[in-house]
Amino acid sequence: MNQILYTENKKSSGPVNIKTILKIFAICMLIFGIILVGIGAYVLYKNFTESQVEEVIKPKISVENNGDDTITISVKHQKQISNIKYSWNQENEQTIEGEGKTNIQKVIDIPIGTNILNITATDVDGQISDQYEGKFVAEEDPKINISAEGTNIKAVFTATNKISYITYRWDEEEEQKIDVGDTSFEQLIEIPQGLHTLTIIAVDINNKTTTKQQDVNGVTKPKLSVKTDGQNFIIEASDDEKLEKVEFILNGQGYRLNINDKKFNYSYPLEDGENKLEVTVYNSNGLTETFKAKCTKQ
Repeated sequence: MNQILYTENKKSSGPVNIKTILKIFAICMLIFGIILVGIGAYVLYKNFTESQVEEVIKPKISVENNGDDTITISVKHQKQISNIKYSWNQENEQTIEGEGKTNIQKVIDIPIGTNILNITATDVDGQISDQYEGKFVAEEDPKINISAEGTNIKAVFTATNKISYITYRWDEEEEQKIDVGDTSFEQLIEIPQGLHTLTIIAVDINNKTTTKQQDVNGVTKPKLSVKTDGQNFIIEASDDEKLEKVEFILNGQGYRLNINDKKFNYSYPLEDGENKLEVTVYNSNGLTETFKAKCTKQ
């Protein structure tokens, strides 16, 4: 009886040990899985952090407006800078050499008008900065305004600071220089016959310079002569290029004569007594010459 009971107790202890082993195995597998997930997360975090560090290590660009129509370009970097490239309005790209420096500053002029500035910087490893883009405006100073006044060009100069001197020339002829010493100035410049290029330069006391070029087609007024023989008045007109028309008013009555020639002669009878006469001749360039007189028919 005792032998039978002993055997039954021994058999019932087996299943209990297997369940325990399975639980322990499951716990170990869970811990192992947690460890693997942790290692994977750490590796991903490390790779992400390293990639972020790589993106940050680029040359840094800053630009300061100096308020005198110039700006200062500044580039800083942890490594040596190979070069800086900049351009105004996507034209004529300029290069500033790094010369082994990690901190570079360069003052440049702002072109007249509204302009877009683009800058990039490259380090010795070929790493290129983010592109800088900015808008800057510079007003013309000294200012030069030119207009036609008869057979002359009228040049008007104004400046914030005193103008030291101005120069002008036609085409490639010898330059004419005029000392000014004031913030405003006017100059009449005679226009030569034909098509020519006028170059005007104004320089202030700080050596700030403005240059203006203008193509000018030089024309002259038509020539007009009016005389009388006692019975008629006689018009004589001529032009270097071409006469277009003559208009005259005799005692309040208007007349027009169309012309297509360089010379013109015309005779018209006077009225009895005193005559009031006004004659205007036009050339093909729109310039005019006028004659006014009183005359008496003999």
